[in-house]
Amino acid sequence: MTVDLRTLHYVTPGGVSCILVAGGATVAMRQHTVHLDQPWGVLEELERGLAPVPWASSQERAAALSWLSSAPWIDDGLRERLTRHVRSTPVYDWGTQA
Repeated sequence: MTVDLRTLHYVTPGGVSCILVAGGATVAMRQHTVHLDQPWGVLEELERGLAPVPWASSQERAAALSWLSSAPWIDDGLRERLTRHVRSTPVYDWGTQA
């Protein structure tokens, strides 16, 4: 998915962006970020049992999983929990773009 930056509303420190869509509504989506411990980050979702924010695309989720697999500061137990959480989080399917 390519996000037109003219429609980007904001991005939180935890990697959640909000874009404008038809009718003036906004859609929140997670984008790959190594700032897992920031507000609205994946770690907060996991630890607080919050509803997961869908990933912007399967590529974004794959990038996060790739990073998680080798992040040096994450112990193996936390890595496993985060990986399970990321894999189970929905992904937006925006379809193909012309």
